[in-house]
Formats: sequence, structure tokens, C-alpha cells
Amino acid sequence: MKAKLWFLWCVGVLAFILLAAIGRADILSWDPATTYTDGTDIPSADQAGLLYAAYWGASPSSWNFIGQTSATAIVAPIPPAGITWYYCLESTLNGQTGPKSPAYAYTTPIPAPPVPVAPMPPSGVKVTAGPQ
Repeated sequence: MKAKLWFLWCVGVLAFILLAAIGRADILSWDPATTYTDGTDIPSADQAGLLYAAYWGASPSSWNFIGQTSATAIVAPIPPAGITWYYCLESTLNGQTGPKSPAYAYTTPIPAPPVPVAPMPPSGVKVTAGPQ
């Protein structure tokens, strides 16, 4: 079991490095679930058994599965610059899956254009300050 978990962890790290290297992934993180849908508290002993399924979509009604984890973070794809994608989670405890969370919108910032540099005068041209 440890070897399987170690292998999955390594694959996840490699996937994150690959996606991060091409600028298309980041870490999606959240606070752990602490209450059931009826508002009662989840006992702290049971919280360790929570599983989270993460989703992304181009709209808050069309979802693509990212992955499932017992952690409170996962490597997630991010949209191209200037585009908005939506993210949500489902929590599962003891085989019971709750509803999807409200959608969280994220727009990747558009990078600022580079600052132009004034051209240098051609060689042999003399620049003067004007009449004195």
C-alpha cells in the first residue's frame, strides 16, 4: 500500500512540475469540510476520512473532473490569460457524497505588456539640447 501511495504521489508531483513548467497549472486549495449538509458538525475523528473530488469548467454548469484527494489541495489546470474558469468540490464521507460546492470563478490575469525602450540615435548623429 505504501509503495502504491508513493508511486501516486510521485506521478502527481511530476504532473504538477510538467504543467507548471508550461504555465498551465497551479495549486487549488480549500478549507476542510466541518459540517454535514444539515448543519451538524462532522466529528473530528471522522474528518480524516473525508475525500474531495475537484472539478473545473468554462461555465458554472459544465464540469470536468480534476481528481480526488483526501488532502485539502490538488494540482488544477488554470485558464489562459484573460479567460475565466470555474472550480467546485464534492465531499464524500463514509460513501455518502454531498452536493457540489458553489462555483468559484478564477480569471488568469493578463500580463502587462513590456515597457518600450527609446531607440538609440544612429551612429554619427549628434543630439543637441536646442538653442542656447
